[in-house]
Amino acid sequence: MPTKKHVLQVIPALHGGGAERSTIEVAEQLYNTGIKSSIASSGGLLSNELSRLNCMHHRLPLDSKNLITIVRNARRLSRIIRERGVSLIHVRSRAPAWSVLLASRSTGIPYISTFHGLYGHHNAAKRLYNSAMLRGAACIAVSDFIEKHIYHQYPWATNIKRINRGVDTEYFKPTEVTGQHENNEQKEKKDADQNFKLLFPARFTRLKGHETLIAALRLIKDIQLNIVLVGNSVGRESYLNALEQQFSELPHHIAVHDHQTDLRPLYGQADVVLSASRKPESFGRTVVEAQAMQRLVVAPDQGANQDIIAPELQEGLFTVNDPRSLADAIRRLHALNPEQTQEMVKAGREHVKNKFQLQHMTEKTLELYEQLWQDYATLKRSASNSSVNQNPHA
Repeated sequence: MPTKKHVLQVIPALHGGGAERSTIEVAEQLYNTGIKSSIASSGGLLSNELSRLNCMHHRLPLDSKNLITIVRNARRLSRIIRERGVSLIHVRSRAPAWSVLLASRSTGIPYISTFHGLYGHHNAAKRLYNSAMLRGAACIAVSDFIEKHIYHQYPWATNIKRINRGVDTEYFKPTEVTGQHENNEQKEKKDADQNFKLLFPARFTRLKGHETLIAALRLIKDIQLNIVLVGNSVGRESYLNALEQQFSELPHHIAVHDHQTDLRPLYGQADVVLSASRKPESFGRTVVEAQAMQRLVVAPDQGANQDIIAPELQEGLFTVNDPRSLADAIRRLHALNPEQTQEMVKAGREHVKNKFQLQHMTEKTLELYEQLWQDYATLKRSASNSSVNQNPHA
């Protein structure tokens, strides 16, 4: 095993989702700690951030699920591991996990994984496919919900380590939406428009529940709402166009922000931040960011939401895929007085600071790396001593 510490993170792509952002965050922590790191992926916008972290990017077709490509990727990763002196591999998705497993066995370098979401497990083939995530030295569960899910579906797993995902509470804080983030036009609009403001940050895809929101808004006729949708429509332009047509028929003010990168000004202008995902999510990053920004949240009562949403803010939970329940949740939060709201959102920020801080996530991840390095160094010494004892004249 190489003597120098060098972590290779492996992920299908670096387009900008939660798993990709966590990859960059860990790379930054490694850079700050003086540990060498590399990332292997098929590429994406976030790869532009790697040069400032002195992190080498190995571009491979790791987003492919083709069996031949998976085997070829294993050979490519093995070559990288040997040539670059990689001492630990960290994989974050299933198809590349099989490539990593093969490369790990070929090189003798240990690997760990992060279970970032719910995977299909309805038949034996699916469970086998998923199992590559659990065959390494450790598997990180990103929330209490995901940890329970893994143990329920894979009771044989014995290497689970829960490390909650986190957000930067210094970056996402209420004061960050002051003048420097709002131009004069935005300030005037904010002052002039006193309607109840609802922010819905989500990719423009059916899984995110836009239709549920539309149906709920049709039921809300007694409150004037100002709704802002923000997301990415690449490859889904026709879906966004259909949504905009439906929103135009509602008696509320609707605005769409496509490809918005910094959500802080939008969080700061919102009264409520909404999540309406139709399927359980392992960790709702926008829900956590909103709480860090001291905003009320509305979200379906499923997945990780009961854990990541502060108890004081769970007035905003609603029955998944139920427009009437969603409408009722919006009405409940609209009825709060300013004192109630302030007390609730302060509790929300404290909840995030206590359980879902980015610094905690990156520090605990590096602690796990260090523990594995120590364990494998111990095993190597033990194997070496055993060899000498068996052959004293060597």
